Amino acid sequence: METISEKTVKANKNHKCDWCGGKIDKGQLYITSFNKDGGDTWTWKNHVKCMDLYEKLDMGSQSWDGEVGSNEFMEYVYYFLQENMTDLEYDEMDNWGEEAVDRAIQILESL
Repeated sequence: METISEKTVKANKNHKCDWCGGKIDKGQLYITSFNKDGGDTWTWKNHVKCMDLYEKLDMGSQSWDGEVGSNEFMEYVYYFLQENMTDLEYDEMDNWGEEAVDRAIQILESL
C-alpha cells in the first residue's frame, strides 16, 4: 500500500472514522489520506485521536505487514484495554468503538 497524500482538515460535513467507526462531526479536525494498492485507490478518514493512539501504542510496528485496518486497530485497542482494566471494568464497557478509544487514551494519560 502506498499513501499518496495525507493531511489534517476540518470536516465540512459529518463523516465516519475508518478506524473506530465513530462519528467525525462537522467542524472537527480529522486526518484524511488518499491511498493506492495495485490498481485500487481509496480515501481513508480517521479521528486525530485515533492516529494519536495508533502512534502511542506503536501499532505500526506490529505484525500486520505495516497495514492497520479497522479490525486490526480495534483488536489492538481491545487487547490494550484487557491488559489495563479490571475484568469488571472491561465487561461493563457498553460501546466498543469510539468509547474504547477514549478509554484507552484516558488510561495512557494516567500511566
